[in-house]
Amino acid sequence: METSIASSPSIGKEEVFNPTYESNVHFDWGLEGCAMEMEVDKEEGVMDNVVSEPRSQQQEKVEVYRKWGLTEDEIFATFKRQPWFMTKSEDKINGVMDFLVNKMGWESSLVARIPIIISLSLEKRIVPRCAVYQALLLKGLIKTNKISLATFLNMSETKLVKKILSYDKEEGPELLSLYKEKMDLAK
Repeated sequence: METSIASSPSIGKEEVFNPTYESNVHFDWGLEGCAMEMEVDKEEGVMDNVVSEPRSQQQEKVEVYRKWGLTEDEIFATFKRQPWFMTKSEDKINGVMDFLVNKMGWESSLVARIPIIISLSLEKRIVPRCAVYQALLLKGLIKTNKISLATFLNMSETKLVKKILSYDKEEGPELLSLYKEKMDLAK
């Protein structure tokens, strides 16, 4: 997917020049320097969601990310790499950002660098895995430079369970129990 950013002096410009997006789609959120023309693969269904949203909703999502400290450059660079970054609801964005920034101490720019995290379930994936990750750190079983939280969040369920059990014969089952307990709370 090739993209190019073009400044937009006109706030009233139509956000989509080619709604069928055979090749190019134009986005203009009405923010200075934040118009974007993207060459897209029409097989990418995510563009249907982005293109169909009213411009006001797109602008509101940009503002939500800005509220969390992301710069416009970070928002649009992330959007160019992962367009679905802008398809999540404001509640979803705020929930994940609140947990990761305020409870886990992440910089908001890290979420922009690893945007897949916004699409993960807060209750079923992020919270349970973060609880286990913090327990591993507190027990000294992992160091942050050995395995990152982002890796831990993105790991498959099978690999995660094997990883948890591999840390320590005594601690492994306890950690797995903690993980299952947090998962049960999400149900």
